[in-house]
Amino acid sequence: MAIQAARAMGVAFVLVGLLQTAGRFSPFADLPRWLGYVLAGIGFIDVFVVTRLMARRWRTPDA
Repeated sequence: MAIQAARAMGVAFVLVGLLQTAGRFSPFADLPRWLGYVLAGIGFIDVFVVTRLMARRWRTPDA
């Protein structure tokens, strides 16, 4: 469940980052555009790297 939550947060970061770069996310409208690229990058890292590291760390040991 924690891995899926981390993956969902990563996807949310990517979506918010892309909306920020397009200027379509009103809560962050006054923030610079590069912040959207940073959020999207963090989201991609979270989705593709962090979740794999979590799965590898919590894998059931071979019996």
